[in-house]
Amino acid sequence: MQPFDCLTENDKEIVRQWCINYGNAEPQSIEKILATWNKNKRTLFRAFGRKLQISFPIHQKVNSSYRHSKWRNLYSPFIIYDKNDLQNFKYDPRNHIFINDLVEWMRDDLINILPVSMLKGILEYTKYCYVETGKTNDDKCFAGGAKGKVLKIPKGTKIMRAIRKVLEYYSFPHMDSFNKWRDDISVINTDKEINAELVLSINPIDFITMSDNRSGWTSCMSWIDNGAYSTGTIEMLNSNVAVVAYLRNPQSFTYNDLDIPNKSWRTLVFVHKDILLVGKHYPYQSEALAKIVLDKVREIVKNTVGWKYHYHNQLYRDMIRSYDNNYVRDKDYFQRLNDGHKIYVYTNIMYHDIIEDHSTDYWCCRNKVKKNLYLNLSGPATCMCCGEPIDKDFTNNFSTSIKYCKDCCDKYYCRGCGLVSVEHFKHKIIFKEKVYGEVYTHYGHPDCIIDNFLWDSKDGYCVAKNRLYDIDKTRYKPLTRERLLFNEVCGSV
Repeated sequence: MQPFDCLTENDKEIVRQWCINYGNAEPQSIEKILATWNKNKRTLFRAFGRKLQISFPIHQKVNSSYRHSKWRNLYSPFIIYDKNDLQNFKYDPRNHIFINDLVEWMRDDLINILPVSMLKGILEYTKYCYVETGKTNDDKCFAGGAKGKVLKIPKGTKIMRAIRKVLEYYSFPHMDSFNKWRDDISVINTDKEINAELVLSINPIDFITMSDNRSGWTSCMSWIDNGAYSTGTIEMLNSNVAVVAYLRNPQSFTYNDLDIPNKSWRTLVFVHKDILLVGKHYPYQSEALAKIVLDKVREIVKNTVGWKYHYHNQLYRDMIRSYDNNYVRDKDYFQRLNDGHKIYVYTNIMYHDIIEDHSTDYWCCRNKVKKNLYLNLSGPATCMCCGEPIDKDFTNNFSTSIKYCKDCCDKYYCRGCGLVSVEHFKHKIIFKEKVYGEVYTHYGHPDCIIDNFLWDSKDGYCVAKNRLYDIDKTRYKPLTRERLLFNEVCGSV
């Protein structure tokens, strides 16, 4: 059995849709784009007992970082600088109902009654710093309420009491949503222990969604946000040492009716016979969780593949003098340091936190090596359309967030929607764009060109800024909606 054999049809559909919608690449086949993953993850697959995921319950004492993460997951404070911010408010279904009700009510009922300073004062009480301390930190006065008296909130007032007084003073009509928010905050603040499910995974879904969730955090690895280093997730997907470790959030995270694991905390753990190394944690650092991950992985690999580590749960310091990923690739540079028992780790496109962020502690289990070990944490970044490697020069010249190769980009890129797709491109048209006298040739699907380049003019003749022209052997003609719809553009296939 190989790793690919363990993927369900549902897993494959999630990968396909995620690549199309957030990678701008439609896979020619799931088996092709996961071929490198299937090959490179075989050792870890064997170490995992021929499973793609291993999960177990954990119990851990709560710290302030955990609470901050839970507050961010529960709600986002709405901060204003002037009344325009309030007027432009739009209901956010991802936010807590109380925050939406509060801001909506202020926009509709208070914006023309109160000055900006008082509007700011009301919203300021929902900031995390007040929720953390539980008290107001200065004296505030509010005026304009129904009873006509000035409401004074002295310094040191319990924050929930202060908010309730302000809301009652202005006759807030949704006190039930406030009570729910207050109770939800209380549950988080009174938690003494985390009871959660810790997951260790080599499933492709967990790599490509490693920084996408409904838990209120993100990173430069996010596909949804087109993170600046999101190509690095494909390197981790294809790495022969990378495992995703995360706490599963029971809150649903669905996409097109497909369930995706919702991560409330996530890290990468790199598994090698001479070192287990935990990377940076998101959205908060937790030494306790890092050590739990190391203990579990160490136990698993000992039982399955017989790997043992002499030193347990140590701080990893081998890269403390390194500030550039390129130096690590230069073996001669490190050999000149005469420290012949270090384990140096580096990446390709993937952002290298261990070098870039020395303020974070990284934990490991390890053996003493006879000479310097140079460990590449990355696998090849492969195209999510054809499965072939993405040329490094292409990412350097173009973007470290692309998910397709230069060959597929040249052949199948749709100028209208940005999707790289063989099927989509079967219906392509060829057209030219004239910009300041320069003429550029483009390809695209007719529907996408209509949606992104054409608009209806008063006489029904549709032209995009008089710049788009189809190919005619001797001259340019305006590219019209009617000619696109009837596939009459010269050069259509």
